[in-house]
Amino acid sequence: MAKYAAMPRASTNGSGADVRGRRRVARRLGAKPRGRVPGLVTGLLGVLLLGASLISTVTTGRDAALADLDSKLSAHAASRASDLTEYFERAQSINLLLAHDSVFKLMAPGEGVLSGPQFATVSAQAGKAMAYLEQLYPGQISEACLIDSTGAELGRVVRGRVAPVSELSKGEADTPFFAPTLGLPQGHVYQAAPYVSSDTHEWVISNSTPMVNASGRPWALLHFELPLDGFRPGAEAASARSFSDLIVDNRSGQVLLDSARPLVESSLGRAGSPELRALVARPGASASGTVDGQRVAVARVTAGPDNANSWSVVVAMPSEALGWFSSIGFSSVAMALAALLLLAFAGYLRATHRAERQGEARYRTLIDQSSDLVLVVDRAGRADFLSPSVERLLAPPGKGLATGGKQRVNRGAVDLVAAVDPEGRAGLSAVLRTAAPGRMSAGEFSITSTEGTSTFEVSVQDLSSDPSVRGLVLTAHDVTDRLALKNEMEHRSLHDALTGLPNRAMLADDIEQALGVAERDGTSVGLLLLDLDRFKEVNDTFGHDYGDALLRQIGPRLAGVLGGVGTVARLGGDEFAVLLPGLRGVNQATDVAGALLSALAIPFPVEGIDVDVEASVGVVISGEHGQDATTLMQRADIAMYVAKTQHLAVFVYDASIDGHSASKLALVGDLRRALDSGELLLHYQPKVSLTSGEVLGVEALVRWQHPERGLVFPDEFIPLAENTGLMNRLTKYVLNAALAQARTWIDAGRPLSIAVNLSARDLHEERFAEVVAELLARHEVPAHLLELEVTETAIMTDPPRARAMLERLSALGIRLSLDDFGAGYTSLSQLTSLPIDEIKIDRSFVMTMAEDPSNALIVRSLVDLGHSLGLTLVAEGVETEGVLQVLAALGCDVAQGYHLSRAIPVAALDTWCADRLGSMTATR
Repeated sequence: MAKYAAMPRASTNGSGADVRGRRRVARRLGAKPRGRVPGLVTGLLGVLLLGASLISTVTTGRDAALADLDSKLSAHAASRASDLTEYFERAQSINLLLAHDSVFKLMAPGEGVLSGPQFATVSAQAGKAMAYLEQLYPGQISEACLIDSTGAELGRVVRGRVAPVSELSKGEADTPFFAPTLGLPQGHVYQAAPYVSSDTHEWVISNSTPMVNASGRPWALLHFELPLDGFRPGAEAASARSFSDLIVDNRSGQVLLDSARPLVESSLGRAGSPELRALVARPGASASGTVDGQRVAVARVTAGPDNANSWSVVVAMPSEALGWFSSIGFSSVAMALAALLLLAFAGYLRATHRAERQGEARYRTLIDQSSDLVLVVDRAGRADFLSPSVERLLAPPGKGLATGGKQRVNRGAVDLVAAVDPEGRAGLSAVLRTAAPGRMSAGEFSITSTEGTSTFEVSVQDLSSDPSVRGLVLTAHDVTDRLALKNEMEHRSLHDALTGLPNRAMLADDIEQALGVAERDGTSVGLLLLDLDRFKEVNDTFGHDYGDALLRQIGPRLAGVLGGVGTVARLGGDEFAVLLPGLRGVNQATDVAGALLSALAIPFPVEGIDVDVEASVGVVISGEHGQDATTLMQRADIAMYVAKTQHLAVFVYDASIDGHSASKLALVGDLRRALDSGELLLHYQPKVSLTSGEVLGVEALVRWQHPERGLVFPDEFIPLAENTGLMNRLTKYVLNAALAQARTWIDAGRPLSIAVNLSARDLHEERFAEVVAELLARHEVPAHLLELEVTETAIMTDPPRARAMLERLSALGIRLSLDDFGAGYTSLSQLTSLPIDEIKIDRSFVMTMAEDPSNALIVRSLVDLGHSLGLTLVAEGVETEGVLQVLAALGCDVAQGYHLSRAIPVAALDTWCADRLGSMTATR
């Protein structure tokens, strides 16, 4: 992979002055020249030493070439091993940082049960969070996924593509990384040995970390894979050298990756020779030798305790690189004998300068090729040695730091402290001043160059007492990318992905900090929770893209009111929070709430459409309503809920309603789970003909069999569903159950019409008619057996929209009933324009008509009116035989009430209907 491949060797060619300068630097790095032998040997001594000189020349030359080659191979092997070690460490950091992304917590146990659509949305968001890895390392991350403790994938991204829920696998428990990862404690990363990925069909290595719930048990693991072939040196680096790279498994001796051979799915490298296996098995961080006719150097890759890989980098070059030794023949020896004194002197010079050449080779390899900064400075930061990487970093555009062809290595040539960005100079100066022999000092600084600003981790070692150095050796490693990744991951974990606003976690932290300041200053902290009213209608009418565009405008609009004082956060959905520090009383908080609502009242332009927004605001203030973030957020939520349910713009938390509201909030959460788990059931109340006495149909009434509270009646949970956006789900649940029962009665040969109640929200749901049609088709129930009841109040919420929906439902062949007629505001003209088949007279008139003549007159008028319009009249609330007889005398068509039967379970209704049929048969 190019990211971790060694950099191409920097050129070592240059002027003679440059070479001499580098030799001086090499000597400063520790290559100690040997002293010269004074004087010349006598002629007789030269003759006696002739043979020894020749042998020495050949041997010394071969040893020098071998040492130079070993130095190059060892340096490259060490560099490649360092790159791989850095990958393992960086991959661990990436995995741990990504695991803190807040989107993964939505899937964690204890965060609530996600419905199918919700799961698909959160899974897609998790995929996008993991796909961010592809932006950091384009083309390198082959796959990332979130897998729960059963082995089922919760989200996956392959080569940057987020997989839909339908493609997620259920069988990841057999993968080589699954069990080892779940066995690790939180904060550890398992790095698996190479295996073939089932998705990309490549040899990969992977990094996996456990996701732990509040009780400390792992509920999932976060995992990403990197192609093993990505560790192959880049094409440019490979072409710049004649040697080959191997990655070898220390335990088996198997060659996992060979820069000269491709990887295929069926084969992972090849088995190493016995010589290679013996070499990599040697203890120690490095080794060198001759293996299979090649000169090789070995560097071990450092791996942590949770890494299943034990690797070494082996760099090899053919032994022909030393072939000059065999080229010395008889003619060369004869020439040497003829030039006895010259050869002796040459041997002397070669021996003298061997240490210098070895030092230069080591210098060029370790310093020229390194991207790290290496300097020798005094305590004031003035440098008298710079590595080429420093020269490249500090050079002006198009120029180097050389002047007149000579390298600037004179003391005082570069002031490092002055080159560092101003905010880091004091820290660097302190590190240099306090450096002491035998102790490594560390710090961090940034330098701005033509390439931008880079941040470095620096270590300083005092070698002033070493005569070959005489200064402070400063080494700096570029950590810019790592810090940018860390900052980005931290930002994503604390901010909302859609709006960029702080999320709930960051808001809680900000509240705690503000409370600390308020306690010191004697002020209070205000917290406002805002919930947008009818935001779902924006999504349903215009689409989710419009809804998202609207949500992105809310934060700036609210922040504009605050004028830089306070924090705006998005808690999820259409719920926002505003933190107000430095308040002197609750009135200031309510004033701000009013100003925020006024700002929201200004229409929002969304794709050329002006969208009106209203909100409900709950207000709390520290001191009066709580002293910690958890309490304030909980009570602000309660206050906001009260404002929403009681149609108040702003509501300040009141302890007297706390218990009641908290109970309702808990009931809302239970209702969501009840809709998923099937805790709701239907009871049926019969509708009886006043003419024949036959059962014409039933009304389906929902009940809730709560696992702890027992049977919960509709007046407790229907208003909650209306005010929390659950009404559409509840209606669909009831319709589905009612039509399933209608199908059962049809199959039994006893078809009955079933009436289901609708709400205003159902009439405003754009796809409601299509949903009803789909359910009728699913259960194969004729449309005329379904009756939908709607109240006058629901129609009057938005008459044109309600009328349009009723016409679409009527066109399907469904009967429509106007419920609670007489208690609302429907005018006669509106009644005639609605596609209504039936009128249900409100029980308030029916129950008292026997004692109150005026109510009896109203009922008579309603019956006559309905019949004149061709409608069926149903009387609700029939509780006595006397009322039943009066209704029959007035010509009412159908009766419904406790006198006939309460709403009862289906089994009891079947028995009741059979008994009534038997009684009617017996009396005929």
